Amino acid sequence: MRLLPLLCLISLAVAGEPLLPDEARTALAAQAKKVANPGPGLAVVGTWIWGGRADIKYKPFFEWDLRLAAGAEARRSLRLRVATLGPSQEVLRQCEWTPQEPLKPGEQRDLALRMNCPTFAAWRLEAEWDGGKEAFVGPDKQALPLAVGNLTDALLLAVNANGEPEKGRPSSLVVTWNLWNLGPVEAVGVVQTVRLLKDGKAVATADLKVDKPVPPRSGMVQKLVIAKAPAYAGIAVQVISAVAEGRIVLDQPATSGADLVIRRLVIEKGRLRAEVLNRLGRAAAKAVVEVQFTAKGKVVRTIAVPVPDLANGAEAAPEVEVGALPVWDGYTVGWTMQ
Repeated sequence: MRLLPLLCLISLAVAGEPLLPDEARTALAAQAKKVANPGPGLAVVGTWIWGGRADIKYKPFFEWDLRLAAGAEARRSLRLRVATLGPSQEVLRQCEWTPQEPLKPGEQRDLALRMNCPTFAAWRLEAEWDGGKEAFVGPDKQALPLAVGNLTDALLLAVNANGEPEKGRPSSLVVTWNLWNLGPVEAVGVVQTVRLLKDGKAVATADLKVDKPVPPRSGMVQKLVIAKAPAYAGIAVQVISAVAEGRIVLDQPATSGADLVIRRLVIEKGRLRAEVLNRLGRAAAKAVVEVQFTAKGKVVRTIAVPVPDLANGAEAAPEVEVGALPVWDGYTVGWTMQ
């Protein structure tokens, strides 16, 4: 049976502003601060997703409260549509295209899209305008979506993580999730770290390696058994990959508040590069990014990357020679400043 497109409702507006919940306004403002430079293209710099058991027609729904940034060019004849995705990247529900008011260069705007649908593993937002288009995929309901319309590298996401007690061994936990590669090239050297979280901290960690390359634009089911799992409140899965031979990219999770933001680490040709942004609210002088590589929980190499003096809001990508790294299965990263 073919599912018909669903109408995507747009929240009513007062004085040109959508009627967003207070929680949404707070979340959008906080997330937008983390995206100091959304780039020259259309970007999603804030999301707040919430749902209800029934709308006016007594049907379950979800609402996507979004903050869009236009980039360097105007976005005329802009239209959007949202789709919910299942564990295998299949489209569960998809609404019709909804027209939007044009976006001026550099403009940011809040809007809300609502669709009748049950819960979902991930979601996709598509945007089209005169002369261009873009797509974004959100791996869950909390994270900002990632632009996927013009990928040139592998992009790995872990979605739909679940945990169930192992049959016959109630103290062991069977964790399952779906590993997606949304990029146009295969990913090699993939290591996945599963963390059981409680009160925002990891109470148990375990790694799972993928022996074979992960094909482009693919998905696969992953499973890991954690023996004697402690009590936990959530599950997070981080994916590390050498996306090309001799190159490893370690994207870092977003942070909030004043921080010297470490956006990513890149290891290539015997050098380590740290991409950083000064969001301290003041100048940063004599800062150092410190990276510790570990194997089976023990530190096997510590690397210090000096950061040039940065004005508030400035970015830099310092790098150092590291040569051949020892075998490692985990890492920690932080920064210090004299």
